[in-house]
Amino acid sequence: MLALRDSVAAGVLFTRSTRAGALLARNARHLRNAGAKIRSLELYSRTRRVGEAATITSVQANLLALRRTLGDNRHEPPAARIRILPRVETIIDSPTTERSLVTCVPLLKALASSVAVLEADAAPLSSAVGFFLALRLCLDQSFAELTIAVRSSIQSSLGRRFR
Repeated sequence: MLALRDSVAAGVLFTRSTRAGALLARNARHLRNAGAKIRSLELYSRTRRVGEAATITSVQANLLALRRTLGDNRHEPPAARIRILPRVETIIDSPTTERSLVTCVPLLKALASSVAVLEADAAPLSSAVGFFLALRLCLDQSFAELTIAVRSSIQSSLGRRFR
C-alpha cells in the first residue's frame, strides 16, 4: 500500500495547491500537444478499493507531467518556487515509482470488482466468504507482479479470517 500512500501524497499537493496545479496543467497541456497520453490528475474516494486503484492509475498516467513540473519548479528563482515537500519530490523522481504503481493496480482492481459485487443490495453474505477464498486461491497462480512474500502475507491474512 506504499504506492497508494505515495500517490496520494503527490496527488494532494498538485490538486490542492493552486500554483502547483496550474504549473502541472500547463505541463500536461504541452505534453498532450506533443502527443503524450496525459490525463487529468484526480484523487478518488468513491469506495475504498475502487478509489485506491483509480488514484494510483491517475498518478501513474500523470507521472511524466509531474516530473516535468518538478523540473520547471527547480529552475524558478528561489523566491518564486512552489514549496514541495522533499518526500513528494523523492516519490515523483524515484525510478521505482512507476514500477510500484503498475505492480499494485491489478490486485486493487480485482479487489474493487469483488467489493462492488459484495456491496450490491441483493448480494448474500455467503458470497463474501466465496470471493475471499477465491482471491486467496488466485494469489497462487495470478498477480505475478507481486512478490511471493506479499502474496503469502495476503493469503495468510485471508486464511485467518475466512476458514
